[in-house]
Amino acid sequence: MENNKVKKSKVWIKVVVAVVCVLVIGTTVMAATGAFEKFFNGEEYKEESLYEKYFEKGELREEDSITPKLIEEGYYYEIGQTVEEDIFKIELVGMSGDEDNPVLMFDIYVKDEEIAEKYDILCIEFCALGVEQYENQKDTYGTHIVYAEKSETVSNRYYGAGKCSPAWVGNGKTTVVGIESIRAEISGFKTDDENRSESFELDMEFSFTAPEYCLKSTKYVYYANNDYFFTDEIEDEDRVVKYKLEDVDFGSYSSKIDVNFVEQVANDNGFVDVLTLHSEWETFAADIVLVVDGAEYNCTDCGFTYGDVNEDGLCTLEDNYGMWVEFPGISYYGVQSIEIKCGDEVYTLK
Repeated sequence: MENNKVKKSKVWIKVVVAVVCVLVIGTTVMAATGAFEKFFNGEEYKEESLYEKYFEKGELREEDSITPKLIEEGYYYEIGQTVEEDIFKIELVGMSGDEDNPVLMFDIYVKDEEIAEKYDILCIEFCALGVEQYENQKDTYGTHIVYAEKSETVSNRYYGAGKCSPAWVGNGKTTVVGIESIRAEISGFKTDDENRSESFELDMEFSFTAPEYCLKSTKYVYYANNDYFFTDEIEDEDRVVKYKLEDVDFGSYSSKIDVNFVEQVANDNGFVDVLTLHSEWETFAADIVLVVDGAEYNCTDCGFTYGDVNEDGLCTLEDNYGMWVEFPGISYYGVQSIEIKCGDEVYTLK
């Protein structure tokens, strides 16, 4: 039996075990509203495709084939705000993604011809927060990075897109985006050029309120009330490690599964050997399989969660430990059956 509950905040420590698959299983189509028509058909956008401008793999940015598909399904909010400062003119073009992964798209114009001719990449540092957080607590939150790459047709224009925190950016939320700096770089990091980068401190601000349903919905399901366990038998040490399925977050970009230790063991000093737990989970997670409508999908990524209860930085039995494992993204409502299995242990999630 599945239960829906509010998502819990955790400290995520990422360990990459495989290249993340770019795959969406199942579809849920939302009718396009026409808000993106200018973006596709406007005169200034004809020469380069949406994918080429914002989502194609570049010198520093990773490929993103998921967001363009969501935009085609109609999950897009056109913002169209422009701010100028120093030699930069920046347009916050729009937002797409799903509820767990909001994506902002930027167009940057460099008004200095020498800078535009010399540098191929702009590294944009920005924050995206709620109004209260931006006005009163901005320095306590981290920033995001977007790598914008030069247009192939317009010499002083750069395109970039990047994910930001869903806590402050999403359906029905009011968000303030602050551009804090831009670092201009030469493609390829040419070591023979002493001036291969140049930094600019900025104070540029955008503000918008997103409509409801502009980002695709994700599905969060709480399973901790069920007796869903995974058993890892450590033969060389003659001991058994048990993990309990906690929750699953089904999204367009990935399906993330959380599990918790049934029991932690402390060493003689009273501390938990986090590195051993982490290593054992990394090995074990590779054998977990997600089965969607009969098709099997292997783990693409996994990691370790650590909740410091006493906020003392010590790994003791009082703290909360757990693991997470990722699979390709699925549309929960677009498939008939979902199972998770490891060896002989098989559990039905839908």
